[in-house]
Amino acid sequence: MALLYVDQHQYSQAEALFNQVLEDRRRVLGPDHPDTVSVLDSLGRLRLEQQRYAEAEAPLREALSHQEKRSPNSWERYDTESMLGASLAGKGKYSEAEPWLLSGFQGLSNRESTIPAPNRLALRNAGERIITAL
Repeated sequence: MALLYVDQHQYSQAEALFNQVLEDRRRVLGPDHPDTVSVLDSLGRLRLEQQRYAEAEAPLREALSHQEKRSPNSWERYDTESMLGASLAGKGKYSEAEPWLLSGFQGLSNRESTIPAPNRLALRNAGERIITAL
């Protein structure tokens, strides 16, 4: 439902629902569960889309930390790296953002064939994040 709110640009409803789902999943599934991490990623993405760069950083860093442990070679990890880079660039921290942006794009490029069809824009978005940060 939160993703539907995002698609409809009803961001406050989406964020409230993401926060509730995150709280529930942490309690029921635990902080390391992939479904919990997915909500962190979605919350960071939502805030990034709204150009709330400082607020996007924390959930993206937390998601990335779990992804590096559980699925270090997944395309999702590299998508999160790219978003973290965009968050840092949005805050004007370009030297800190650059390695994340480049690593995210390269990791997605190397795993392009493993990205499910509904998520194929991840690679294009990662490239656009690099261009935007310039």
